[in-house]
Amino acid sequence: MSGHGVKRSGGASYSCTTLGGVAVSVGIAVVVSLRHMHELCLRHGEDHLAAVLIPPAVDSTIVVVSMSILLANRYGRRGGALARTLPLRNPPPDLT
Repeated sequence: MSGHGVKRSGGASYSCTTLGGVAVSVGIAVVVSLRHMHELCLRHGEDHLAAVLIPPAVDSTIVVVSMSILLANRYGRRGGALARTLPLRNPPPDLT
C-alpha cells in the first residue's frame, strides 16, 4: 500500500515503466529547451560561450526553484513578505 491508501499493481515493473516514460519525456524536453534557448541567445547577440551557458543556467534555476517550492509546501511553509508582495509590485508584462 502506498502512503495514500491506494494499492499499486505491477510492483517494480510498473515503477520502471513509469520512470522510463518520465525520463524519455524529460530528455526530449531538455533537448528542445536547450536548443531553443541557444538559438534565441545567438539571435539576440550573445556570443557562443554565453549561448551555451545561459540555457542550462536557466533550466537548472527553474528546477531548483520548483524543488524549493515543493519542499516548502511539504513542510507547510508559506512564502515570506517578498513572495506575497512581489507580484503586486511587478505585475506580469502585457504579452499582447
